[in-house]
Order: sequence, then structure tokens, then C-alpha cells
Amino acid sequence: MFLFERYQGDLIFFPDNPEAAQITFSLESDSMTLRDNWVNERDHRKILLLAKEEILEAGLYPEIRFDSTRVTKTFGEYSVRGNLAIKSTIKPVYLEIRIGPNQSENLQIEGASQIKLSDFGFKRPSVLLGAIGTRDLISARFSLVALPAAPAKHAADSVDRPD
Repeated sequence: MFLFERYQGDLIFFPDNPEAAQITFSLESDSMTLRDNWVNERDHRKILLLAKEEILEAGLYPEIRFDSTRVTKTFGEYSVRGNLAIKSTIKPVYLEIRIGPNQSENLQIEGASQIKLSDFGFKRPSVLLGAIGTRDLISARFSLVALPAAPAKHAADSVDRPD
């Protein structure tokens, strides 16, 4: 399982009008880590290096980005259509998400999608003489907490005033 440790996003959400919601998020390609504990340390490093440098080309493409284009509420969940940009390819994707308050009264957002690697021009990697491979259709899951936006600063708040 790969995990991205650095990410950011924006959610504009109106409970009374969820169709007006806008969701964007980005993942830093170079922040990907491998959380599988069934491979030894040497193979772990090899797999992670292959994924970051040869597949994602994190040095050339530092960001994976999603921008919603349509949000629809269906039975307490939300269907989100949007565009996913990986490397230089942008493709439409579909997410199923749940949005609700967490214990701190912030919004908890959980979702999932199926992504075809071939849609983004990826060849299915096979390392260690074929012992480790990847299917073309992968599952992507996420869990995020949306915090309220910081109040906007007024221009007068940022002006230095003489003592």
C-alpha cells in the first residue's frame, strides 16, 4: 500500500446546497511511502524508488491533482466527478465520498475510487523478476479532515504602522 504524506486541498461545502460544493486537492508525488511490511528492506527501497522515479517521475511532476466538476448527493453520500492530473495526463474520474462531522465538529471526508493505470499511460510495473506486480485497476482511498478557513485578513491588518 502506498501512502502520500504531504497533501493539501480546499473544500467549499454548503450543507443546504451540496451540488454547489467544490473540492480540490493535491498530493506531493515525492511524499509517497510504501506501507507494505511483507517485503524485505532492500526490496522495499527498490519498489519505492521505482514508483517515485520511474512511474510517477516525481522530479518532473511534483504534484498529483484533483479538481471536482460536479457533486451530487445520493442517499447520504456524495458522488463527485472531476479531473485527475497525474504527470501530464488529465482524465475524468468518479469518487464516492461521505462527509460528516467528526468528534471535533470539523468535517470528516472519506472516499474511494477505482483508477486505471493505463488511462494515465502507465505500464503495469513488475519488479523482482515478476514476483511483485500491479493490476491495471487500482483502488484509491482517502480520509481527510476539513478545518474551517482562517478569517481573511483586511488590507489594513497587514500594514506596518509607525510607533
